[in-house]
Amino acid sequence: MDLRKAGQALKCQLDERQLILYAPTFRKNNSGLYKFSTAEAEELASFLSKNNAVMGIRPHINRRVRPFLLKKPEFLDLSAAMYDETQVLLRLTDVLITDYSSIWLDFLLLGRPVIAFIYDWNKYKEDRGLIYDYKQIFPGPQIHKFSELIPALEKALKNEMSELLKWKYQNAVSMFHPYKDSMASERIVRRILERGKR
Repeated sequence: MDLRKAGQALKCQLDERQLILYAPTFRKNNSGLYKFSTAEAEELASFLSKNNAVMGIRPHINRRVRPFLLKKPEFLDLSAAMYDETQVLLRLTDVLITDYSSIWLDFLLLGRPVIAFIYDWNKYKEDRGLIYDYKQIFPGPQIHKFSELIPALEKALKNEMSELLKWKYQNAVSMFHPYKDSMASERIVRRILERGKR
């Protein structure tokens, strides 16, 4: 895929609207997408319309399914069938909604808001487990039900963040992205050469 063309195609789809990307992780038995009721989807569509925003829905790439969307312009299919490179989407994303996926680690470099929609927290912990203390390291609001989603989005679109979340955000950036000098390839080559001398 031509990444530049893909980016231009997405810009055309957005039509100067803000992009909220909903990208949950893999589950064993389903797409990971929260099943919005009709009433919830209508409420969300109304909120998006009022805020000149759209929600792009991207199931995990290992689940080659097309997301169910209301036939409304506020919801976009951003599945791998439409855009196979996630980075194209992240560049144009204003707010990221995810869950236990590592997608937020890449998104951190852009300094934009992240929200954890962890509606199945207890089940996921039991089924797959977590590497880190998630509640400590995730640098955004952690919500468990739909009623918390729109208030979280309102704050995110205004880039309103508590002092604690600002600290957690900077801490996560430092923890997962200690180098910001564009010298990563040089460091890798140097380490390979050093190991070769042993």
